[in-house]
Amino acid sequence: MSQIKDSMNTMLNRYKDFYCGKKKQIELIDKFENAYTSNRTIDWYTKESFLYKVVNRTFRIDDITLWYPFRCYIIDLCKQLEQVHKEQNIQTNLNLYRGQSCMSTDELEYLKSNIGDLFRIHGFLSASKNFDIIRLFLDDVVNIDQFKSVIFEITVMDPIFKILFFSILMGIKVDLMRSHNSYETNR
Repeated sequence: MSQIKDSMNTMLNRYKDFYCGKKKQIELIDKFENAYTSNRTIDWYTKESFLYKVVNRTFRIDDITLWYPFRCYIIDLCKQLEQVHKEQNIQTNLNLYRGQSCMSTDELEYLKSNIGDLFRIHGFLSASKNFDIIRLFLDDVVNIDQFKSVIFEITVMDPIFKILFFSILMGIKVDLMRSHNSYETNR
């Protein structure tokens, strides 16, 4: 068995363990196993399925040993993002909006108290050029004392910054940014 196939099987077994007992997710994993090709990596990531949740959760834990089982898929995703980025040849600044439905008040206060500082997000970040779309996704979120819904405005000023435009839910145009980019907090 090839190293890539072995790596993919390890990843799929992790997903099956994670989603044990969830029939719909297991069916999607089986479909992925039978239909996946590296030139469709973005399509699989953007589906409402198992991939983006576990990949981003793994990045946030910040333990490289947990990333290892997902390495082949993450490499394919980064390669496809690079390819699309080159094809788009983006040369201008972009204003994007990112909604987060359950940010802890502690994390929000930390960001507010560190205006002007750099921070790094681990995982792939989705955002939109359309503020109203992001607001629509957060409309039904109920804020409680410990958690708040937050909309971030992101100004991308570096054309080398890795961004990809793709359609996600209901044909909405969303941007996906490669992991481990640095951001500066501003008011």
